[in-house]
Amino acid sequence: MKNILLKFFFCVFIYFVSIPTVYATHAAGMDISFECIARNSTSDFYKITVSFYRDCNNTAAPGSLDIEYSCSNNLFFSETMLLSAGPTYITPTCTQSGTPCSGTSSLVEIEEYKYEKLITLDHCDDWVFTVCIQNRNNAITTIVQPGNEQLCVQAELNNLNFCNNSPTFTEYPAPYICVNEPFCYNNGAFDVDGDSLVYSLVTPLGYDFGTGTVSNVQFLPGYSVANPISGTTTFDPSSGNLCMTANTTDIGIVAMKISEYRNGVFVGSVIRDIQIIILPCTTVPPVLSGFNGFPANVTNSTSLDDSLNLCADFGDTISFTIDASIGSSNNKIMSWSGLASTPAATFDIVNNFSNNPTGTFFWIPQSSDVVNSPFSFNITVQDDACPINNVFSYTYTITLSSSSTFIVNATVNDESCYGYGDGSIQLTVNGTDSIPQYDWIGPNGYTNPNEDINGLRSGLYSLLITDISGCYLQDSFFITSPNPVTVSFNVDSISCSGFDNGAINTTTLGFSSFAEITWSVWYPSSPTIGWGFLSNDEDIDSLAPGYYAIQIIDSINNNQCIFYDTVEILEPNPYNASFNINEITCKDGNDGFIDLTVSGNTSSLVFNWTSPNGFSSNTEDIFQLSSGTYIITITNPNGCIYNDSIELVNPPELLSVSTISSCYSYLWNGITYNSSGNYIWSGVNSSGCDSTATLNLNIYDSSSVDVFVNTCDNYLWNGINYDSTGIYLWQGVNINGCDSNVYLNLTINTNTYNELSINSCSSYSWNGIDLNQTGIYYDTLLNFTGCDSIVKLNLFISEFSISAVSPICENDSTTISLSINYPTTNDYSILINNYPFNVDSLGLLYNSGDAIKINVNNSQDFVLLSVSDNACTTNPYDSAFVLVNELPSLNILLDDICENVEPFLFNDAEPIGGDFYIDNNLTDTIFPSKLTLGNHTLSYSYTDSLGCSNSIDKVIQVLEAPIANMSISPITGQIDSLITFTNLSSGFVNNTWSLGDGFSISEENYFTYSYPEFGQYYVDLTVFGANNCSDNISNYVTVYPTYSVYIPNSFSPDFDQINESFAPIGIGIFNYEIEIYNRWGEPIFKSENNPWFANDVMQGLYLYTIRLKDYNGRPYKYQGTVRVIR
Repeated sequence: MKNILLKFFFCVFIYFVSIPTVYATHAAGMDISFECIARNSTSDFYKITVSFYRDCNNTAAPGSLDIEYSCSNNLFFSETMLLSAGPTYITPTCTQSGTPCSGTSSLVEIEEYKYEKLITLDHCDDWVFTVCIQNRNNAITTIVQPGNEQLCVQAELNNLNFCNNSPTFTEYPAPYICVNEPFCYNNGAFDVDGDSLVYSLVTPLGYDFGTGTVSNVQFLPGYSVANPISGTTTFDPSSGNLCMTANTTDIGIVAMKISEYRNGVFVGSVIRDIQIIILPCTTVPPVLSGFNGFPANVTNSTSLDDSLNLCADFGDTISFTIDASIGSSNNKIMSWSGLASTPAATFDIVNNFSNNPTGTFFWIPQSSDVVNSPFSFNITVQDDACPINNVFSYTYTITLSSSSTFIVNATVNDESCYGYGDGSIQLTVNGTDSIPQYDWIGPNGYTNPNEDINGLRSGLYSLLITDISGCYLQDSFFITSPNPVTVSFNVDSISCSGFDNGAINTTTLGFSSFAEITWSVWYPSSPTIGWGFLSNDEDIDSLAPGYYAIQIIDSINNNQCIFYDTVEILEPNPYNASFNINEITCKDGNDGFIDLTVSGNTSSLVFNWTSPNGFSSNTEDIFQLSSGTYIITITNPNGCIYNDSIELVNPPELLSVSTISSCYSYLWNGITYNSSGNYIWSGVNSSGCDSTATLNLNIYDSSSVDVFVNTCDNYLWNGINYDSTGIYLWQGVNINGCDSNVYLNLTINTNTYNELSINSCSSYSWNGIDLNQTGIYYDTLLNFTGCDSIVKLNLFISEFSISAVSPICENDSTTISLSINYPTTNDYSILINNYPFNVDSLGLLYNSGDAIKINVNNSQDFVLLSVSDNACTTNPYDSAFVLVNELPSLNILLDDICENVEPFLFNDAEPIGGDFYIDNNLTDTIFPSKLTLGNHTLSYSYTDSLGCSNSIDKVIQVLEAPIANMSISPITGQIDSLITFTNLSSGFVNNTWSLGDGFSISEENYFTYSYPEFGQYYVDLTVFGANNCSDNISNYVTVYPTYSVYIPNSFSPDFDQINESFAPIGIGIFNYEIEIYNRWGEPIFKSENNPWFANDVMQGLYLYTIRLKDYNGRPYKYQGTVRVIR
């Protein structure tokens, strides 16, 4: 009855209270993980864990966090996670640094807090979990307004087909980096399910209050996801190694996402958001090496230095060392994470607490280990630097391979026709640890490095596949071809020129009786006609000279095969005639000859030589020939005629023409010529041929010139500057290239020069001209020699200008600066607006030496009206504008506060950006619990961007708040069991209970309640005081299912999807173990949380033992028999 009344009260009494949002700047990092507790038919039971990393010199960690989770099946939930553990101090400080998180250190010190929640999740492939906390650490220097930015992390889960556990981390997220020193950090992620992990850097997440969704933080210019610090950053997505070298002090943030895949299917991801803290260091931090100490700095390594590939087929041993020789500390400690799934692997560390600890890895992998490859392990080295120990962690990878996992599927395509070379072998290769190397060997020296090979002729092709680990597999494939076909020719040549008695006799083998033969012909004597059809016969005769092509088309294995070849019938040369020719030596000569050679008996041959110039001869060889074409006709007694022709070329006449210019004379062919003219020489060259040469000759003489010059000061002549009277000679070459003499008769007269300097107050009159600007002036006259008489005037006119300090703030004074160029005195009387002053030549007040100051209340121009010395007065009218800015208008927005409000950042003022005081003490955070009840004075001072300052005070009250307390008994129970709730609070006037299942109740201090469904329920009690202050307390109630179990006595594993397996059935079962025995008591099956399908056993009666636990951890044991029916 009590339970019914409470639900009624919940429906009637609901009390809403508005609590101001509390902001804090303490969040230094966070990560999220999940663990599968139990899997059911439609849903799973999961534990969600959030690790929060707090800057312990700021606001305290919250007692709870909110988590939201949803999936695409229109499911959305919001729960509260309670603090389950912490704080754990994770900053690697040295012992001399003092008490951790005491508030006395200038370091960013980090603590870890853990929050947990048990939830039930329906089966869905896209669960997303989101947790946010306010606010990020204000010390961060790489993003926009970090103190106003939330820190959010997310996780993803696909539990559609698997009960999945997320990766967990073996390394704390507290990386401290030394400036200009290499550093690597690895989270040491480990997946208990053995899933494949892929790492990526993602944009850190915040919260957009406008859209109500998570959003990416905004990096400051120069920073990004790939460059989270000032310096260099590298990231390995396969191992998660994050390596950095910073060039300046910074506090940056990095978000790393770890995605997990099971058999290629995405099953989940988590995000870890961490701070990267860069410090100036006086010591050299430690660095790990690559394999066997090379390189000494693993950040300079290649993939061969930190990743190992090995073939497990040969029983080889893996052994290498990792050392830490770099670093100035003599007290380094090395540790390793272990190698998952391989207890046989060892890593022996020596020389810890020295300058160079060294670890030796040893393992003999087996072929059975390949299924768990790749293997990763994390090594960490830490020194004793103070105040922060330097920590360097790195993940190394071992990848195993075995040829037993190679799977090769080949598609072989044979040659379609004999000799076509169109065979191919297409491969599909799986099970290697990399893209393998292929080595093909085939007939006739064939080799190929590609996976797929094409253009193959018939024969055996051998294949060697080798992966990066050295595992290899050999195989071979045979390309077949249809029966070979051959075509051969017996050619009868043409007997004589002009005859067409050639023949081609063809022999074919391997063709069918249906083969089609086509002969085509092309005659060189008629090249424009092209190829033409000749015959479909196998043998052809009566052939003239030309090219004969045969095409044979046959159908072989349903493929159309085409054979093609060509045969040439040559122009006949029955006598094998050849010629040895001696060309004509000189133009129009007759010393040419042609030596004819023929084979066989020449006594019966008739030779007939003719030429267009009337030449004829019946001899075999002909001599004393002039130029022309000589035609030979050879005839035998049978009338077989051979014709050919030879051309002898008439060489050109030897002529030459030269044009020469020379001074005085020229020697040519042994004769000296002294005058210009055209000269001809005729003679015989080295070959005895006539030669004629023509010379066009020009003869030139030297020249002499006198020059007279009368000038002032100096004279430039032929690149030389002459400054005295005299006669000067220049020798050179005239335009004809001959000698030239020039005489300079030079007379030098001098110019005269005078200089004077004048200082004037305003202007100066010179030679009838009024000059009013400072400068150098010249006046030029003529002296008695006709040269210049130059007068130089250095004139200095006093210049006056003013400037003023601007802008200034309301009620301030401006400083007037007077600049005087070229002063005439040290005592000036000046007038600025209506203000008279006496100043010196530096523009300072004459009596005190101070600058001129004028009080200003509004913006205005200041004008220099007049300046007077003892001699003159000038009116510069130079001006300076002074801008006067108003003081900023301030407002404190904070009103009365309750004493139990969490500490919060004091920023409730307009505008933001000034200094806050409470009771005259400077602060940026208000701790209400540390203030006395009653009135307190808030002060706010602010300087705007223009440099103007103002301040304001406001009195607020700290109000007394109630203290919430409650008891829940029992804290765990079963469905429908009664739970007692008691309000133990003090100082309250009313209250509201929220029972975590959607029911609430008010004004009750003691009641009982039962939950109809199992799960974990978040119970919250809020109490309210007389002045509207409130307090709340919360806890979890865990309700387990009521335990009941049914064990079948038979089942039928006959693949009809009905009653296929044997297992305990019921509610409240947390886990179970089955053991099956045959009738002789021999064990045949054992399993945890998996049913028995009776594979490979006969039907009949079997014994079982079942051990199980309910959700309260109570054990149960059942024994009996079960019948297998088939």
